[in-house]
Amino acid sequence: MEKRYYVGIGIALALVAGAVFLGLSARHWDSLENTARASKDADAFVRMTLEDCQKSPVRESKACHQQAARTLLDVFSLAQVLSIFDRHEAEPLFFDNCHEVAHFLGQEAYRRMRSVSQIFAQSSRACLGGAFHGAVEGYFMERAMLPGMVSDAVMGQEIANLCGEKKTYTRPQDFIECNHGMGHALMFLAEDDLLRALHLCDYLPNTEQRQLCFTGALMANFTGAQSKDHPAKYFRADDPLYPCPILSDEYQEMCYTYGVLSLHQEDYEKAVAICRLVPEHYQDACFKTYGRDRTMITSDAATITRQCSIIGSPIFERDCVNAAAFNLVIRFGMETVYAFNLCALQSGASAGGCYGELVRAAQRSTRDVAAMQAFCSRIPEAYRNGCGLDALQ
Repeated sequence: MEKRYYVGIGIALALVAGAVFLGLSARHWDSLENTARASKDADAFVRMTLEDCQKSPVRESKACHQQAARTLLDVFSLAQVLSIFDRHEAEPLFFDNCHEVAHFLGQEAYRRMRSVSQIFAQSSRACLGGAFHGAVEGYFMERAMLPGMVSDAVMGQEIANLCGEKKTYTRPQDFIECNHGMGHALMFLAEDDLLRALHLCDYLPNTEQRQLCFTGALMANFTGAQSKDHPAKYFRADDPLYPCPILSDEYQEMCYTYGVLSLHQEDYEKAVAICRLVPEHYQDACFKTYGRDRTMITSDAATITRQCSIIGSPIFERDCVNAAAFNLVIRFGMETVYAFNLCALQSGASAGGCYGELVRAAQRSTRDVAAMQAFCSRIPEAYRNGCGLDALQ
């Protein structure tokens, strides 16, 4: 299962960890690479690579994933690797490991291509868009924008322009991934200082981009609580809502949603309890995030519906299901059956809202008329109103 993790990895730490790991296993990786070049079964090689890392001690797993990314790009194109990830993402081996590897693929691809736009053109939504996030991280790392080396004002100029304008993206979701990935990267640049990372997000030119950046930074802060090397500075184990109450108003909604739930994707009862604790005017957004998070754990429609049903509020339960349906399209693409299976379990107005979220997710995934028409044709006619050419952004 995919787990969000703290991606702000210090270059010095990465080099040290990588050197230790590589010194122990260079011959093994050379053997794997030779095996790949001699093999016509790319899927089997990628699977073998992930299995090898999964067997590594926890302290070595990140270094293993980082080297795996390098080896995979030595042998295959970025598009090939992500295509394999996409085909197998629902399998536990890929579900558990591929997001982190995809981050390192994005970083390594940037080191080789030095072009975020080229990487985005070859990337996909596979593994929660990890390659998009990694490309943004690689951009800053390549420019030696390391903690303490440049002023916030200098970084702000790069931050403001990196992702460009939404209208230039073939897939609107790629624009979203770029700005979200920015937040992850800025936590590294800010040396795990959440307040500074959020301030750096403020250099982005509009509210949408800033809020997307906030989500990345806040997720990195909370998942950083599990890191011994980069412990979160703004985290209290005995206060699940901290630091949301001390943040400025513009950061609070993203904190009470993407932030506070980051550590509890698997413990759905705990996540629901936390949403009940947040201020009332943020509870709707929190339960929507809870619904989206269900898709990080399972793609099974009945399981998602059951986990949404424990909320105990019909309105919030519908919000939960709708958010899950939306994210199933984002995660698995417009060809997914999982999202349609989930909506098929709903009835009446709940079904209408669910299918409406599928349309909204498809809008983020394509600007292609034929693709949108094909997607709309899969929605039951009773719920198809508004799905068509007019739905394209």
